[in-house]
Amino acid sequence: MNYTVTILTLLGPLLAGYFCVRAGWLKRDWSKPIQRITTAVLAPPVTFLSMWSLKVYGIDILGVPLVGAAVCLAGLAVAYLMARLLRLSRPATGAFISAGGWSNTFLLGGYLAFLLYGNQGFALMSLYNIPNMPIFYLVGFAVAGAFSPNRQAVSLRAMLRDFFTDPVCVLPNIGLLLGLAVNLTGVQPGAWIDTVNTYMLPSFTVLAMFAVGMTMTFSRMGHYWRPLLGQSLIKYIMWPAITFAVILLIGGNLRSDPVTFRVLMLLSFMPVAMQAMLISNLFDLDMELVNSLWLGTTLFSLMTSPLLLYLLRL
Repeated sequence: MNYTVTILTLLGPLLAGYFCVRAGWLKRDWSKPIQRITTAVLAPPVTFLSMWSLKVYGIDILGVPLVGAAVCLAGLAVAYLMARLLRLSRPATGAFISAGGWSNTFLLGGYLAFLLYGNQGFALMSLYNIPNMPIFYLVGFAVAGAFSPNRQAVSLRAMLRDFFTDPVCVLPNIGLLLGLAVNLTGVQPGAWIDTVNTYMLPSFTVLAMFAVGMTMTFSRMGHYWRPLLGQSLIKYIMWPAITFAVILLIGGNLRSDPVTFRVLMLLSFMPVAMQAMLISNLFDLDMELVNSLWLGTTLFSLMTSPLLLYLLRL
């Protein structure tokens, strides 16, 4: 896929959502239900088909989610240290840590992985993100609660209940597990899978990016240039460095298989995820800061994604 088409697929819907809200055609609050419905309806079949067609090459496959968990937890720790260096306020520190722990490895990362390696790339991304939501609820909520100005207490039981009752969390994982189960039975997928996902995944990406664009605000970005620079160092230097180190440590097919290695490195260059905004909103953290971090890193990644794809194809 050439540069123009990639940019139009990623940046076009984002800007369309933004201008629809600015023009008054849509309400900003509608973005959340649009994104939730899109994820609950389209993500499960996409993950199912991708996992069914995944080439499972042995026990080394378990290293993929380990890389995802290691980088997420390391991001939280490094973001805390960076926030201390920047001398951020308590609510800003909580928002900054949340931004450091989660990157857009599902929506943007999944689409780019699919462009590189089709269903195999998207399936590897799905495996990578298995620890994402459990860590989000168990660790992310605890960290955000600790820095909340209201010191909200969230019980372990409540976090587990939210995880297992939220369709957006459960349905994509059900699709993933069912696809992997069918894969392990030895039933071979037909060529039709590639054709279906060729249309379904871009449709999911366009709708989700449109909903994300509906939430964008540009007014305070310049005020947060120092935190944005610090977060960029975490996303584009620390995450890739830790990913590379963990791949070398685990070794095996994670290092020797070019598809797995390149997908993992691709996912390490993703911008701040929407989870940071969701958790900051829930715990009354600094929403202006996290919006600026999300928007600045997202626009940078969207503009440079064709170059990243080109380098990973070399």
